[in-house]
Amino acid sequence: MPGSSGDGIAGIVPQQHLKHPSHPKHRADNNKLGFGERGFIDMAGIPGREWCRHVVYAPGEWSGYGAEMFPAIHEAIRRGDSAGTNKIIASVAATLRCAAGMLAA
Repeated sequence: MPGSSGDGIAGIVPQQHLKHPSHPKHRADNNKLGFGERGFIDMAGIPGREWCRHVVYAPGEWSGYGAEMFPAIHEAIRRGDSAGTNKIIASVAATLRCAAGMLAA
């Protein structure tokens, strides 16, 4: 059994290291995913709630901590603002294309 002979970490089979997320083979993918999340940020924020900047999810306007998907789009639709909704959809689409480019690089 690995490690049972008192050899500590040296008794672990090398293949087990490959599964660990900090292994160099996985580090680049982890960094891409971690930093890629930043691609979903719109620095202008949600109209009326500029501190909420993630375009995919944010706390709902009236639901407290409950998450809402594409909150700026939903809020514009609820306001009945069709011109604003179209503008926000275009902005969110541009942000998603940016994020996709970051993740694909």
